Amino acid sequence: MAKPNPVPGHIPHPRLWSWVDVGQLHQCWEWRGKLPPNGYGRMMFRGTAHMSHRVAYALMRGPIPEGLVIDHLCRNRACCNPWHLEPVTNGENVRRGEVGRKKTAPRGHGEYAQYQDGCRCDECRKANAERGRRDSARRRMERLAACKS
Repeated sequence: MAKPNPVPGHIPHPRLWSWVDVGQLHQCWEWRGKLPPNGYGRMMFRGTAHMSHRVAYALMRGPIPEGLVIDHLCRNRACCNPWHLEPVTNGENVRRGEVGRKKTAPRGHGEYAQYQDGCRCDECRKANAERGRRDSARRRMERLAACKS
């Protein structure tokens, strides 16, 4: 069964982009909403669930050709950057998305295994852990400041 094709003009632009961290063209534009276990962003519109990357592609690049699926060239399922998305056959999408394929880490740290939630090389894991600690400390300080005022 074919997936519903989001049509430009039928999905409100501000609603989609308010949930996406839009950056430079070469960067991933990540979905900021809740991500289900499969890692793909979803949004509701007129009672129908739409995958956020499919909506972004349809809005910026045009309709998704019949019989094709959208492949994330960046391998980041939460990415909504239309220039990181390409319509391909389902077979090609599966071939490209082999889990565990060795690649160079996004920050150039050598080889790593690509997982649904990103890079697992030591440098990236350490950087992500440090970022998490900083964010937790910042939120803790904000809560304390709000309690004192």
